[in-house]
Amino acid sequence: MHRLIAAALALVALPALARQDAPKKHAGFERMKELVGTWESAKEGGMGVTYRLTAGGSALLETIAPGGDHEMLTLYTLDGDDLVLTHYCVLGNQPRMKAEKSDKTDVLRFTCVGGGNMKCDKDKHMHSAVFHLEEKDTLESEWTMQAGGMAAGAVQMSLKRKK
Repeated sequence: MHRLIAAALALVALPALARQDAPKKHAGFERMKELVGTWESAKEGGMGVTYRLTAGGSALLETIAPGGDHEMLTLYTLDGDDLVLTHYCVLGNQPRMKAEKSDKTDVLRFTCVGGGNMKCDKDKHMHSAVFHLEEKDTLESEWTMQAGGMAAGAVQMSLKRKK
């Protein structure tokens, strides 16, 4: 009897789920979605990157150095009207960054607003990221590390879309 009631409730809820508002559009996130695919380093010995949509298209998953010892994940999503990322780093922390508000979508700038397993003011973590999306099949990014509240190095990636 309980199963019958649960099944009936589920059937009643399905139309309500189907009527949910369409996901919000964000120009920067729409531009990031264009990265879906496999990318290889433009420099010899550099790391490759893959991008794929997940969660019904509401999240973009970036895998840096897929399958390698230094594999890392970054998840790009919307939080209200903000484009945010959470970077799952080999340092064992998860910085969360928010994109600057801008009408331009060819350069996206993210800055740390907190994170897991870290304190922004003193622990070593990726603190900012800048993505240059001027060309369709070329991606330039720079990730800046911070420790003790000061810049502590940067990682630059130059990628070409794998065809």
